[in-house]
Amino acid sequence: YQTRFEQYFALAVFFVAALIGAVSCLSDNEFARGILGDGYVNMTINNIKNGKPMGVYDEDSPFSMFLHIAGNNLMVCFLGFVSGIGAGVTTLVILLRNAIMVGTFQFFFHKYNLLWDTLLTIWMHGAREISCSVIGAGAGFTIARGLLFPGTYTRIQSLLLASRRAITIMMGLVPFIVVAA
Repeated sequence: YQTRFEQYFALAVFFVAALIGAVSCLSDNEFARGILGDGYVNMTINNIKNGKPMGVYDEDSPFSMFLHIAGNNLMVCFLGFVSGIGAGVTTLVILLRNAIMVGTFQFFFHKYNLLWDTLLTIWMHGAREISCSVIGAGAGFTIARGLLFPGTYTRIQSLLLASRRAITIMMGLVPFIVVAA
């Protein structure tokens, strides 16, 4: 409850940036290549042509995919959280980058009439992992707020209180990230 404004801010930034990614992908055929990379886009187009649009998830063993997804999501969440110490600037950049990537990814598949398929496939675990990324960024913004706006506390006291709240949030996120993977 004490971090609700930072969490709302993170959620609003995520939605706006995801919308930017979606609109940009729909407007510019090459935008997805710039965001997702040529290798990923080419592989995905080949998978679509071969009738396996989500074939990227079939490349490794389930345990290997679990480790990769969990590790990546933990890293993104942790970086968004820790970056709050830099006044939230890097947290904002990480959140913007990931949200634009999500919007781009979804609407890249829309161009191939596979939006519904990707929504069903990706958001089974994506709802949790994306929520965790946004909440992790909110924890980073909590640290930034403690640093930038100490109120009646000294800056160090405010930063320590905000950091405690943010660490509590992050500890609660770890099991959700693992379950999502």
